[in-house]
Amino acid sequence: MPENDLGSLVRRLSEERADEDAWRALYKLMWPSLLAANQRRLRGAWMAAEDLTQEVFVRIAKYCNFNHFQDEAGFRGYVRAVSRNVCADYVRTLMRTTELPANLASDRGTGGSTAGLIVAEADLRTFADSLDQHDRRLLSALINGNTISEIAVIEGLSYGNTAVRIHRLRNRLRRLREPASLVKTRTSPVKNQPRVQFK
Repeated sequence: MPENDLGSLVRRLSEERADEDAWRALYKLMWPSLLAANQRRLRGAWMAAEDLTQEVFVRIAKYCNFNHFQDEAGFRGYVRAVSRNVCADYVRTLMRTTELPANLASDRGTGGSTAGLIVAEADLRTFADSLDQHDRRLLSALINGNTISEIAVIEGLSYGNTAVRIHRLRNRLRRLREPASLVKTRTSPVKNQPRVQFK
């Protein structure tokens, strides 16, 4: 059976799911079009599109019942649906945001009225992972509403030293931006903000 015939590959996998040659041929045949479609859905975010295209094949391998498809068109429709769902899940993850409190967003500390920065949770997690242990504790304390004075006591530092570290942390945080083409920034305050702890 030709390896560029999708219908033949689907039939082979319906007969023998462990057919590694058929899986390799399916991957090679469908990867280019799936990648291009995911890049369009993600508006050119090609690195994310590559990861998500791989996830499409993972889901097909786990969940697809090849016996359900009578022809190539039916299988292509199934793959498109899986691809749409994978991309939608990714975008929903990006849209979950965290509002940083004013004491972290503003150089005026807890006394300022500046609204908190809105950042994607995924970006905030990546940012936290990039910090050393001391700055992660500092970030957690600020998000949880501790004042500079309280943090200074907790960390055993002077007020001035703590303020300098917070100022540097704020500057780094301001570089965090949500993907403008994928995520709409929320402007309303977040109520009942959960406590956050980075370990």
